[in-house]
Amino acid sequence: MCRQRFSLPTRLLAAAALCLPVSPGAVAAAPGTARIAITHRPVIPLRGALPQVQQVAVLPDGDLAVLSDGPDGGSPTLQTFTRRGVLKRTLAGKGSSAALGRITSVQVAGGAVWTSAFLPPEVAEFRDGHLASAKILPAPLMTAYALALDPARGLAYASGLVRPGPGARLIRRFTFPGFRIKGSALPMSPLVVRDSADVAQWVPMALGPRGAVWAVDAPALTLYAIRTPGSVDAYPIRSRLAHPPGPLDQMAGAAAEHRWWAQAYWPTGVFAAAGRVIVCVRRPRSVGYLLEVFTDGGRQVGIDLAAPDRLVGVSEGGSLVFARDGQPPALLRGRIVGAH
Repeated sequence: MCRQRFSLPTRLLAAAALCLPVSPGAVAAAPGTARIAITHRPVIPLRGALPQVQQVAVLPDGDLAVLSDGPDGGSPTLQTFTRRGVLKRTLAGKGSSAALGRITSVQVAGGAVWTSAFLPPEVAEFRDGHLASAKILPAPLMTAYALALDPARGLAYASGLVRPGPGARLIRRFTFPGFRIKGSALPMSPLVVRDSADVAQWVPMALGPRGAVWAVDAPALTLYAIRTPGSVDAYPIRSRLAHPPGPLDQMAGAAAEHRWWAQAYWPTGVFAAAGRVIVCVRRPRSVGYLLEVFTDGGRQVGIDLAAPDRLVGVSEGGSLVFARDGQPPALLRGRIVGAH
């Protein structure tokens, strides 16, 4: 999920072109934990994708579902590629016939590609390269930020913008695949309400190996775990560098909003792999990315790992998938080692 140079409620996550490191990066460990290093290697160029890859999901046959966008953030496109990076189909966005809004996330379940669209808040299913179904999500969701699917338990989760106030919840729980409402979770952070940052809110999600849904409230720099209906555990992200962006003046106009967002440490995604939960945080002005690493119990075991590029997915073997911007963009694969 990418934000760029337009009004905050419709911006998606930012991206930046980075040099490809040739040696493993390292991260200072959280107090009392092991050091962590990341190894990585170039994987594949994605010829035909837009310059900024925002999210990647792996299909059962090894093909890749890729959400990419242009430098202005205005044309997110969903495509499928072979594992070698050969373009197969454009499913949604520029060059497709699917009438969906701005695409915000991509998931794979049951051999199908699922996506969320920003406005109206919508989920769509693609099978065999074609749109199979689409459904607008009910109020009070006004937009859809992200989608997390748990087919083993027959559940789906969607996060989105809601009006701030008592009882406001950022995540809705649905049956899957029918998308009938079952409940809600994750109250809006008091910090976000205090700082009037709700219009900039961004809540990426990931499904953990034990069925927990992990979510990041971007303005609050907090990781949350929803392990059972009605329960939410909060884990503030400890960092030597990142901090909440502070108050947002909603009356100052789009240019001021953009400056506020561009100068912030901003979580771009959360991913679950090999018993760990990893939050990718964009540095101010898109000059690099940090990884904050947690166990699936919520203990932070890595602080401010310098990522080789933007983290965009997890491969079928549990490797992390990073995206390097360019024409064409390229994917890198890596692993975090040394965390306990």
